[in-house]
Amino acid sequence: MDLLEFLKKESLLTVKPLSILQLARKFKRMSGSSTETELIETEIYGHQRRIPTYLEIDWVTRIRMMFTLGYIIYKEEIKEWNLHKYGEIKLNQSSRILTFVPKDKSYRLEGDFDEILAEEERMDCHIENGLKSEDDLLFLKFIAEKSLNVTAPLTIISLCDEYIKECGVPKTINTLQGYIRQIRSAIPHTIYFDLERKVKMMFAISARIEKEFLAELQKDAFVALDDQQHIIEYRSNDNSIHLKGLHDSAAKVGTRGDDFIGASTSAKKSFSYTPQQCEDLFDHLAHRALQATEPLNVKRLISNYNKDKGITQSKLPMNAFISSLFETIKAKDDWSLQQRVQMIFVLGVKMDSDYVTVLEKKADVVTDYEMRITKYSSHSEKFHLEGINEEKEKEVEVKADERMRRSRRTNPVVSEDQKPFGTPSKKLKLEPKNEEPSETPPDAQDDANRTRNDVAEPALAVVKSEETIPLLHILEGLKMMVEELNSLNLSADIKKIDKSLRDAKNKDVSILVCHLDIALQSCFLLSTKRLHNVWSAESEKPYGEFVRIFNKTISSWNSPGLAELQTIINGNLAEKNKKFVSMGSFSSGLNHILAVIIP
Repeated sequence: MDLLEFLKKESLLTVKPLSILQLARKFKRMSGSSTETELIETEIYGHQRRIPTYLEIDWVTRIRMMFTLGYIIYKEEIKEWNLHKYGEIKLNQSSRILTFVPKDKSYRLEGDFDEILAEEERMDCHIENGLKSEDDLLFLKFIAEKSLNVTAPLTIISLCDEYIKECGVPKTINTLQGYIRQIRSAIPHTIYFDLERKVKMMFAISARIEKEFLAELQKDAFVALDDQQHIIEYRSNDNSIHLKGLHDSAAKVGTRGDDFIGASTSAKKSFSYTPQQCEDLFDHLAHRALQATEPLNVKRLISNYNKDKGITQSKLPMNAFISSLFETIKAKDDWSLQQRVQMIFVLGVKMDSDYVTVLEKKADVVTDYEMRITKYSSHSEKFHLEGINEEKEKEVEVKADERMRRSRRTNPVVSEDQKPFGTPSKKLKLEPKNEEPSETPPDAQDDANRTRNDVAEPALAVVKSEETIPLLHILEGLKMMVEELNSLNLSADIKKIDKSLRDAKNKDVSILVCHLDIALQSCFLLSTKRLHNVWSAESEKPYGEFVRIFNKTISSWNSPGLAELQTIINGNLAEKNKKFVSMGSFSSGLNHILAVIIP
């Protein structure tokens, strides 16, 4: 199959611009080529630049190819080639064709190729609604590979277990299931895969189909959904794809892995509450919750209710029911706000950030890291709730223990000559460098000294400051940040940036600064998200207070790794005369801080 003919055909079949990466993958699949996708992508960009020179192709087709492949065309060229005689052309800010309507108005091309580039850049930088790490992308590709020849929905736990064994990733099944829950909603909106691959992936991992995506699918196929909006049958009009199968209950509700570790969901007996049982159970929980003044163990309440009513015991419907409580409570229009809040608090119901914002307009609200109320004080009424759910308290203790174990595991002993740049030597006693005392706030030094004392004597309880979270908690967050940074793999992106700079030696180095800034912002988002969780659990002060303390803490210590990165971000590349500092230097810089504060 000839690549140029393929591009010509695809351009004539579409009325929207297409992703170069997606086209490369489609050509590789259809042609059976052994050439790497990246090389095919490079060839396509070569054809994109040469479109005007293909004299054997008529101008209308060339215009369609320019539109589809995002060719940059200037007004002078449109005038020189007299393209307006073929139809109306409008350009976007990047001088790419935004719309094209031929003289006979038989069709209309419309779409912004820049949006595709922006989406691909977000994927390259591992950002999608926040940070998308390399681990997430590898898992996404693994799911796509397993979905390629799928004939029935996959068992989620088995899929996660297979990924761990095949790829040797240090992730738990529970963590991977969390990724799948995010991936399910992201698949329809990404240009990373074509429509055929999206359908197979959503069928394989039991993703719910939204109305907009369903309408798109129904243009070229017969689609049948179950009552949970999962695909149970998909047959393309050309009969090239036929998928059919029922989704087990575990896949439907996205059950957490800790409920089923070591067991296949297909081996579980199918069970679900009837609508009447759901209604009766909800009334029972409401009755208990509205009489209580402190958190109750909702699983224990449901378990006792099931026994009293002679209902078959099963964790699966219990978890599904608990997951639905928030939406059910929110929909109770006949309840007062106080009743809804009390039930959410007593049963430890997880909320979303939007609902917390609504509550904060009428009360002082404190939540834990899973958005469950731990304290609520109404502004206008004498209504006050405070307490920690028994089950939640245990979870926090387990996670804290796991963090400590993980931090010990991730600090192996290395020789002096093997240490990365920025790692302090054990031969020297490191002290914070305060050569310019005016730059170090006195209270930051006090916090640091107090923290060193706390760490040096583990038996002493950490004393909370009325103003701030204990610095020790920030350091625990920093350890987690270092672990996450070490797991990121931005080398491919940095090589790509470096190559583009070498290809354009006379261009401004701000390109490199921009890309590195994006990478660092991603790392900062990752770290602050984790630290925000710690802060929310330990302090009632606003998040801005946390940022102030965090930055004050960092500024109190001079670190080679952080100093190098700061130089780069400030744009002082010319005087440093170096390409970039690796992410490992950033990690070692943080390790340097930790080694100084916690010898």
